[in-house]
Amino acid sequence: MKENQNIEFKSSWRDEYLKWICGFANAGGGRLYVGINDQGEVIGLSNYKTLAEEIPNKIISHLGVSCEINLLEKNQIVYLEIVVPPYEVAISFKGKYYFRSGSTLQELKGISLNDFLMRKSGKTWDESIDDSATIDELNPEAVNAFKSGAVKSYRLPNAGQEADLTKLLVNLRLMEGKNLKRAAILLFGKDPQKYHLTAYLKIGRFGVKDSDLLSQELISGNIFEMADSAMEILDKKYFRKSISYNGLHRIETPEYPYEAVREILLMQLFTVIIPALRFRLAFTTISLWYGILELYLKTLPSKT
Repeated sequence: MKENQNIEFKSSWRDEYLKWICGFANAGGGRLYVGINDQGEVIGLSNYKTLAEEIPNKIISHLGVSCEINLLEKNQIVYLEIVVPPYEVAISFKGKYYFRSGSTLQELKGISLNDFLMRKSGKTWDESIDDSATIDELNPEAVNAFKSGAVKSYRLPNAGQEADLTKLLVNLRLMEGKNLKRAAILLFGKDPQKYHLTAYLKIGRFGVKDSDLLSQELISGNIFEMADSAMEILDKKYFRKSISYNGLHRIETPEYPYEAVREILLMQLFTVIIPALRFRLAFTTISLWYGILELYLKTLPSKT
């Protein structure tokens, strides 16, 4: 067993670990094991009986949540398991909000905190009205590209027949009354960063360690522009290609199917407010952190 999104190890108990319980409750739930070191080795607790009685009261007193406390044993060494369920309401600890992301704990502040509280209240950032933006702020080329793609993919076969931009936006639920939603600006805006400073995409290549940043690209624009620019940069600078020959004709085959990667990019950009979404593509890691999509291409050590 290793630490991950839903598992955390602590060699002993400290009251500050209530922050980790808060983080689990605000995310997808999890299990905090007390009496296991960072290497996953069970080292046990001498005061497990006292902790089994005190910790539940501290959790309820400071967090207002209920957790299951289990005494577990391995090779006659006793340790604690704290099972934290996910909560639909936002949970705070001493006035601060924490969120479990991957194997780390994050204190939510600023925009990320606002987005988190909106989601917990049943709202999402992209559904909010941006009353300072008008239809003139939208890029007709981006709208036409969307309509063309929607028709070609058969997802919205009638989109190409809609000439009235306002009706199209209403049908796509990107407009409420005369006001645009934030999602409309991110999708089709001429300059989304004018309204949302963190709406950008970063591509970085790292060495063996996460601290070894070898190169970095910053991409702005609306979602479709960012996806196209990202694919161009990835294709030219980052993705490796195998070379083969058909007679005298040289054939370069990318390591990932172009359309598949672009689809993944668009999918993640469309869900740009979901926190800490991460997935792997062999040597590539794509991460999403509170409105900023970051593509990290890591050079992994070769196996012998």
